[in-house]
Amino acid sequence: MVNHSSDFPNAAFHLVDAEKDDAWFSLKANGPIKKGQEIRIAYGNRYMNSVEMLQRYGFVPKGNQVDKAMLRKGGDDCIGVLEKWSTNIQVDETLLKSGDLSENMAKVLRLRLQLKKACALS
Repeated sequence: MVNHSSDFPNAAFHLVDAEKDDAWFSLKANGPIKKGQEIRIAYGNRYMNSVEMLQRYGFVPKGNQVDKAMLRKGGDDCIGVLEKWSTNIQVDETLLKSGDLSENMAKVLRLRLQLKKACALS
């Protein structure tokens, strides 16, 4: 397994011999990686919002810059101001820290927090 980093990936997957039936992926460093340093790739692409990351990879990245742009754009399904949410950031953080949530609900709550924090910064 390789961990995710939106901002500082130090490696990337590459498709080798794509035209052949026995094509394979290689993991290639973007530069020198020190012994013991964590290897990180950027899952998806740099334009993927947290909703897409949760749907596709099962986690919500911290500080996803795409969320801020998505919220600024708005739209019919967009909650663009924090006052329209039914809970605030502090309530959600307390609930998340309680540990009383299933794994899936914790992921959803992390997503909600990510979106609220992005909304607060836009």
